[in-house]
Amino acid sequence: MDKQELGENLYALLAQECPLLSGKLTGMILELADVEIHDVINDAEKRGDLVESGVQVLVESVHQGMNADLIPQIQETIRASVVAVDNKEDRDTLLGDKLYGIIKHLEPEEAGKLTGMLLEMDDEEIIRLLCNPPSLRQQVVEAKLVLEGIADDNEAGELAVEEEQLGDQLFMLIQAVNSQKAAKLTGMILELGEEEVKKLIVSPDLLMEKIKEAEDVLDQSLAQE
Repeated sequence: MDKQELGENLYALLAQECPLLSGKLTGMILELADVEIHDVINDAEKRGDLVESGVQVLVESVHQGMNADLIPQIQETIRASVVAVDNKEDRDTLLGDKLYGIIKHLEPEEAGKLTGMLLEMDDEEIIRLLCNPPSLRQQVVEAKLVLEGIADDNEAGELAVEEEQLGDQLFMLIQAVNSQKAAKLTGMILELGEEEVKKLIVSPDLLMEKIKEAEDVLDQSLAQE
Protein backbone atom coordinates (compact mmCIF):
# COMPACT_ATOMS: atom_id res chain seq x y z
CA MET A 1 0.00 0.00 0.00
CA ASP A 2 1.55 3.29 -1.09
CA LYS A 3 1.42 6.63 0.78
CA GLN A 4 -1.62 7.84 -1.10
CA GLU A 5 -3.63 4.73 -0.26
CA LEU A 6 -2.52 4.96 3.37
CA GLY A 7 -3.64 8.58 3.45
CA GLU A 8 -7.02 7.76 1.94
CA ASN A 9 -7.65 4.93 4.42
CA LEU A 10 -6.50 7.04 7.35
CA TYR A 11 -8.61 10.01 6.28
CA ALA A 12 -11.70 7.81 5.96
CA LEU A 13 -11.30 6.74 9.60
CA LEU A 14 -10.52 10.22 10.93
CA ALA A 15 -13.42 11.74 9.01
CA GLN A 16 -15.70 9.66 11.23
CA GLU A 17 -13.77 10.02 14.47
CA CYS A 18 -12.60 13.64 14.26
CA PRO A 19 -14.40 15.19 11.29
CA LEU A 20 -13.55 18.86 11.83
CA LEU A 21 -9.79 18.27 11.86
CA SER A 22 -9.56 15.07 9.82
CA GLY A 23 -7.64 16.65 6.94
CA LYS A 24 -5.10 18.42 9.16
CA LEU A 25 -4.57 15.41 11.40
CA THR A 26 -4.22 13.08 8.41
CA GLY A 27 -1.44 15.27 7.06
CA MET A 28 0.31 15.28 10.44
CA ILE A 29 0.11 11.50 10.88
CA LEU A 30 1.30 10.88 7.31
CA GLU A 31 4.65 12.30 8.35
CA LEU A 32 5.25 9.05 10.24
CA ALA A 33 6.91 6.03 8.69
CA ASP A 34 4.62 3.78 6.60
CA VAL A 35 4.79 0.93 9.11
CA GLU A 36 3.64 3.26 11.90
CA ILE A 37 0.78 4.55 9.75
CA HIS A 38 -0.32 0.94 9.18
CA ASP A 39 -0.42 0.46 12.95
CA VAL A 40 -2.45 3.64 13.40
CA ILE A 41 -4.98 2.54 10.79
CA ASN A 42 -5.37 -0.90 12.38
CA ASP A 43 -5.29 0.13 16.04
CA ALA A 44 -8.18 2.36 17.19
CA GLU A 45 -6.61 3.00 20.59
CA LYS A 46 -3.30 4.10 19.09
CA ARG A 47 -5.20 6.24 16.60
CA GLY A 48 -7.16 7.89 19.41
CA ASP A 49 -3.95 8.68 21.29
CA LEU A 50 -2.42 10.23 18.18
CA VAL A 51 -5.53 12.32 17.58
CA GLU A 52 -5.35 13.68 21.14
CA SER A 53 -1.65 14.41 20.71
CA GLY A 54 -2.33 16.08 17.38
CA VAL A 55 -5.05 18.30 18.83
CA GLN A 56 -2.66 19.30 21.62
CA VAL A 57 -0.01 20.22 19.04
CA LEU A 58 -2.57 22.38 17.24
CA VAL A 59 -3.62 24.08 20.50
CA GLU A 60 0.00 24.90 21.32
CA SER A 61 0.57 26.12 17.77
CA VAL A 62 -2.22 28.68 18.23
CA HIS A 63 -0.24 30.08 21.19
CA GLN A 64 2.76 30.33 18.88
CA GLY A 65 0.83 32.47 16.42
CA MET A 66 -0.04 29.70 13.96
CA ASN A 67 -3.21 27.96 12.73
CA ALA A 68 -5.51 30.80 13.78
CA ASP A 69 -7.87 29.77 10.98
CA LEU A 70 -8.41 26.43 12.72
CA ILE A 71 -9.45 27.84 16.11
CA PRO A 72 -13.22 27.15 15.68
CA GLN A 73 -12.54 23.56 14.60
CA ILE A 74 -10.04 22.99 17.42
CA GLN A 75 -12.44 24.35 20.04
CA GLU A 76 -15.36 22.30 18.74
CA THR A 77 -13.22 19.14 18.66
CA ILE A 78 -12.16 19.68 22.29
CA ARG A 79 -15.76 20.45 23.25
CA ALA A 80 -16.95 17.21 21.67
CA SER A 81 -14.29 15.26 23.60
CA VAL A 82 -15.34 16.90 26.88
CA VAL A 83 -19.05 16.29 26.31
CA ALA A 84 -18.34 12.63 25.61
CA VAL A 85 -16.86 12.22 29.11
CA ASP A 86 -19.38 11.73 31.93
CA ASN A 87 -16.98 11.78 34.87
CA LYS A 88 -15.87 15.26 36.03
CA GLU A 89 -12.51 13.95 37.15
CA ASP A 90 -11.83 12.58 33.67
CA ARG A 91 -12.99 15.86 32.10
CA ASP A 92 -10.60 17.75 34.37
CA THR A 93 -7.79 15.42 33.33
CA LEU A 94 -8.55 15.97 29.65
CA LEU A 95 -8.68 19.76 29.95
CA GLY A 96 -5.89 19.85 32.51
CA ASP A 97 -3.48 18.07 30.19
CA LYS A 98 -4.17 20.62 27.47
CA LEU A 99 -3.85 23.59 29.82
CA TYR A 100 -0.64 22.25 31.33
CA GLY A 101 0.90 21.80 27.88
CA ILE A 102 0.62 25.56 27.39
CA ILE A 103 1.17 26.85 30.93
CA LYS A 104 4.43 24.91 31.33
CA HIS A 105 5.93 27.21 28.70
CA LEU A 106 4.66 30.35 30.47
CA GLU A 107 5.34 29.43 34.11
CA PRO A 108 7.33 26.17 34.20
CA GLU A 109 8.00 26.19 37.96
CA GLU A 110 4.35 26.65 38.97
CA ALA A 111 2.62 25.05 35.97
CA GLY A 112 0.99 22.27 37.97
CA LYS A 113 -0.49 24.54 40.63
CA LEU A 114 -1.61 27.16 38.14
CA THR A 115 -3.27 24.49 35.99
CA GLY A 116 -5.15 23.24 39.04
CA MET A 117 -6.34 26.75 39.84
CA LEU A 118 -7.60 27.39 36.31
CA LEU A 119 -9.44 24.05 36.35
CA GLU A 120 -11.79 25.62 38.90
CA MET A 121 -13.25 27.57 35.99
CA ASP A 122 -16.21 26.40 33.91
CA ASP A 123 -15.34 23.83 31.21
CA GLU A 124 -16.61 26.09 28.44
CA GLU A 125 -14.45 28.97 29.66
CA ILE A 126 -11.40 26.71 29.70
CA ILE A 127 -12.12 25.62 26.12
CA ARG A 128 -12.28 29.28 25.13
CA LEU A 129 -9.00 30.06 26.90
CA LEU A 130 -7.20 27.18 25.22
CA CYS A 131 -7.44 28.99 21.88
CA ASN A 132 -7.22 32.56 23.18
CA PRO A 133 -3.55 33.28 24.00
CA PRO A 134 -3.97 36.82 25.47
CA SER A 135 -6.82 35.78 27.77
CA LEU A 136 -5.03 32.64 28.93
CA ARG A 137 -1.82 34.56 29.66
CA GLN A 138 -3.80 37.08 31.68
CA GLN A 139 -5.55 34.35 33.67
CA VAL A 140 -2.18 32.74 34.37
CA VAL A 141 -0.78 36.06 35.63
CA GLU A 142 -3.79 36.59 37.89
CA ALA A 143 -3.63 33.01 39.19
CA LYS A 144 0.06 33.48 39.97
CA LEU A 145 -0.73 36.65 41.92
CA VAL A 146 -3.28 34.69 43.93
CA LEU A 147 -0.73 31.91 44.43
CA GLU A 148 1.80 34.41 45.76
CA GLY A 149 -0.68 35.78 48.25
CA ILE A 150 -1.09 39.17 46.54
CA ALA A 151 -4.72 38.54 45.73
CA ASP A 152 -7.70 39.02 48.01
CA ASP A 153 -10.48 36.48 48.40
CA ASN A 154 -10.11 34.13 45.41
CA GLU A 155 -13.79 33.17 45.46
CA ALA A 156 -14.80 36.79 45.08
CA GLY A 157 -12.29 37.07 42.24
CA GLU A 158 -10.88 40.38 43.50
CA LEU A 159 -7.24 41.25 44.06
CA ALA A 160 -6.15 42.85 47.30
CA VAL A 161 -4.51 45.89 45.82
CA GLU A 162 -2.39 48.07 48.05
CA GLU A 163 -1.65 51.51 46.67
CA GLU A 164 2.08 50.90 46.37
CA GLN A 165 1.51 47.58 44.56
CA LEU A 166 -1.00 48.86 42.04
CA GLY A 167 1.48 49.81 39.32
CA ASP A 168 3.42 46.54 39.64
CA GLN A 169 0.29 44.40 39.31
CA LEU A 170 -0.99 46.39 36.37
CA PHE A 171 2.42 46.15 34.67
CA MET A 172 2.48 42.35 35.04
CA LEU A 173 -0.95 42.04 33.42
CA ILE A 174 -0.13 44.38 30.55
CA GLN A 175 3.25 42.73 29.98
CA ALA A 176 1.46 39.45 29.26
CA VAL A 177 -0.39 41.18 26.43
CA ASN A 178 2.17 43.65 25.05
CA SER A 179 5.63 43.23 26.55
CA GLN A 180 7.32 45.79 24.28
CA LYS A 181 5.10 48.71 25.30
CA ALA A 182 4.14 47.52 28.80
CA ALA A 183 5.87 50.35 30.67
CA LYS A 184 4.30 53.15 28.61
CA LEU A 185 0.86 51.53 28.57
CA THR A 186 1.00 51.03 32.35
CA GLY A 187 1.80 54.71 32.87
CA MET A 188 -1.06 55.77 30.61
CA ILE A 189 -3.64 53.54 32.30
CA LEU A 190 -2.48 54.54 35.81
CA GLU A 191 -3.58 58.07 34.93
CA LEU A 192 -7.17 56.85 35.13
CA GLY A 193 -6.92 56.82 38.93
CA GLU A 194 -6.62 54.20 41.64
CA GLU A 195 -10.25 53.10 41.82
CA GLU A 196 -10.62 52.71 38.06
CA VAL A 197 -7.36 50.76 37.81
CA LYS A 198 -8.50 48.41 40.59
CA LYS A 199 -11.64 47.65 38.59
CA LEU A 200 -9.56 46.93 35.50
CA ILE A 201 -7.22 44.56 37.35
CA VAL A 202 -10.11 42.29 38.36
CA SER A 203 -11.89 42.54 34.99
CA PRO A 204 -9.89 40.99 32.10
CA ASP A 205 -12.32 42.16 29.42
CA LEU A 206 -12.34 45.79 30.60
CA LEU A 207 -8.56 45.79 30.91
CA MET A 208 -8.15 44.47 27.37
CA GLU A 209 -10.37 47.31 26.11
CA LYS A 210 -8.31 49.93 27.93
CA ILE A 211 -5.04 48.43 26.71
CA LYS A 212 -6.33 48.57 23.12
CA GLU A 213 -7.42 52.19 23.58
CA ALA A 214 -4.04 53.12 25.06
CA GLU A 215 -2.20 51.30 22.24
CA ASP A 216 -4.18 53.27 19.66
CA VAL A 217 -3.39 56.57 21.38
CA LEU A 218 0.28 55.63 21.68
CA ASP A 219 0.50 54.59 18.02
CA GLN A 220 -1.11 57.84 16.90
CA SER A 221 1.29 59.83 19.05
CA LEU A 222 4.31 58.03 17.62
CA ALA A 223 3.03 58.51 14.08
CA GLN A 224 2.85 62.27 14.58
CA GLU A 225 6.41 62.56 15.86
